[in-house]
Amino acid sequence: MRVIALAAMLAAAGAPLGTARADDAPGPLTWNDLLARLDDTPRVRQSLLATRAARDGIRAAGQVPNPSVGLRLGRGMPRDKTPAGLDWGVDATFELDWLATRGPRMREARASADIAAREAAGVRRNQGVRLARLFHEVAYYQQLGVLLSAAEEQAEALAQAVQRRIETGAARPTDSPPVAIDRARVRLGRERAESALRTAREALGTLLGWPTGKPLQVVLDTDLPPAPGPRDAIVARILDADPGLAADRAHARFLDARIRTERARRVPGLAVGAYFDRERDLDIAGALVQLQVPVWNWNTGAIRQARSEQAAQAVAMDAATREARVKAATAWERCTRGRTEAVRYARDILPDADNAASAAQRAFALGEASLIETLLAQRTLLDVRRDALAAEFQARTDCTVLDLMTGDDDGN
Repeated sequence: MRVIALAAMLAAAGAPLGTARADDAPGPLTWNDLLARLDDTPRVRQSLLATRAARDGIRAAGQVPNPSVGLRLGRGMPRDKTPAGLDWGVDATFELDWLATRGPRMREARASADIAAREAAGVRRNQGVRLARLFHEVAYYQQLGVLLSAAEEQAEALAQAVQRRIETGAARPTDSPPVAIDRARVRLGRERAESALRTAREALGTLLGWPTGKPLQVVLDTDLPPAPGPRDAIVARILDADPGLAADRAHARFLDARIRTERARRVPGLAVGAYFDRERDLDIAGALVQLQVPVWNWNTGAIRQARSEQAAQAVAMDAATREARVKAATAWERCTRGRTEAVRYARDILPDADNAASAAQRAFALGEASLIETLLAQRTLLDVRRDALAAEFQARTDCTVLDLMTGDDDGN
């Protein structure tokens, strides 16, 4: 299944960049829409084309070398009175040493293609993580803008109520500045959120090649992502699907094949051929054999170098595995903890803050609560709503990243 998906990705990479898509409508962008566009991003397409080039290298490694053809021309200059004349000869040589190295070189090329494919999967995943963060950032600032706009309207309504009470003598003029300050703070927060939203939209739209002039709106599922499975099982899945570790394993196979190739190069080079020489008084035809004699070295330097690289790669793979395990466990913990925090905000903290603010507003309307108490309740409610929104989107982001790390949306 992964091979079929990778083939589809490579086929998609062959399309020219910047081609128009039928679904380039200005409608809302869902997470599935973003995943469908992921293979069209330049970084991913470049890695897929590099994989295709590496696969072409397998064929190049298996090609048979062409024979060598030589032509000799000379003017004979005899010492006796024999007249001078033109002597010439031709020869053809076919090298045979490739027979010893062809198999190991093809194994090297296959391992190189596997490395490129795994690296392409890593690029795709990293790009997916980056787009996931931007996607949820856009969604967060969209909702934060709505929240702060509503809070600004509420602050404006409170300011008008206080002004009417001042005019009727039910409140003092000193009650107006705190309300105005609170309203200005909310307005600044809204403007800051709108600026951050523009920045995030521009970044996401640029990476996706979103059509210029078409508004980018994102849409989320109503529910939080489901809770991840048991920690050990998820960590094991992540390690199994990690493209970096898979690339390291492919690199180990490449180095093993390289050692075999360097060993094969110790075989004396052999070439066979035939020749024909025409001289003034006779024609000569025959066969030739050329043998490269390993006098000065037996390729021991290259073999030792490949073995040293193999030992270094084994240590690097062990370090990468440990780091990947830590990263996987951390991602699981962030998703799990984030979901718990978001649920507690939505179920416990936010309703309590909402009830407290509503009670303070009713008491203020009845003259049973001071303005400071009302402002404090509203500020607390706004802070809780912002914290709840941040917790929700942090959980959404972390759980989406965890889902990407398990390889479910890798595309290969």
